[in-house]
Amino acid sequence: MKTAAILNPASGRGDGSRLWARLLSELPRETKNLVTWITQGPGHAEVLAARARRLGFDRVIAAGGDGTLLDVVNGLWWETQGTLPSLAMVSLGTGCDYLRSFRARPDPAHELLSALRNPADCVAVGMADLKGPGGRAIRRVFLNVIGAGFDGSVALRLQRNARLKLGKASYVAALLRELPALKPYRLEGTLDGRALEAESVMMAACLGRYFGAGMMIGPDASPQADHFQVIWSEGAKPLELLGLLPGIYRGKHLEHPSVRSCSAQHLRVKAAPPAPVEAEGEPLGWTPLSVRILPEALSFVPP
Repeated sequence: MKTAAILNPASGRGDGSRLWARLLSELPRETKNLVTWITQGPGHAEVLAARARRLGFDRVIAAGGDGTLLDVVNGLWWETQGTLPSLAMVSLGTGCDYLRSFRARPDPAHELLSALRNPADCVAVGMADLKGPGGRAIRRVFLNVIGAGFDGSVALRLQRNARLKLGKASYVAALLRELPALKPYRLEGTLDGRALEAESVMMAACLGRYFGAGMMIGPDASPQADHFQVIWSEGAKPLELLGLLPGIYRGKHLEHPSVRSCSAQHLRVKAAPPAPVEAEGEPLGWTPLSVRILPEALSFVPP
């Protein structure tokens, strides 16, 4: 296969380049024909992925974290020239939550070998319409989890303070710092056409099971399903949310009476006040948000 890797050198607390170089040195025969392109800053992975599709690459490897994966899949998806390549991921970042739905622990060497050798499976893609910078309408695709509300605020805090990007500990630290400002949003919308009204601090539509560097937010979600697992809170107070933290890592939060869950293929929601939206831990914009699932829309190589 004609394969390109798109490397985020800033991933893994800035160790992305060193980790990638070590992988290439450990697997010289397997990687001798692999082309590596290095990103130069935010959004560059999307540009490089579009270039890979135009040039006819059969497979593209996102070497970094979930933010790199988000940019790569959007670059591949929205490019109109060439055939859509299959996609793989090597976990060099601190979160890498999408891959957690496929394997128990990170193993970059095994992931790279899988990316170079293994056939791809079909996975679902989420399509999101929302309000972007300056109030303009934007459309993005995602593979893992999209959320509106409190998790969007946490993602904004992490974006503002790069020093916090230290994986699980940084997500919890940002979450705790946002707790004093925690506020419920008045949500109105539909789930597969059914009316939705709630006073909620957050809502998430899950294809993968994990976000926030290991929180099992959607224990019943699957990247290969034909629906989202939609999670939202109803009337949760800040101390209740804090008490839910240990259970979220084990997927036990669904047992709490203030947590709601259902399956849906299409979600429309507006929030008062407008709620920040994140996908794969990256801030995207603001509500109103419309999300729909595209089953079996992308070829992905599971490790």
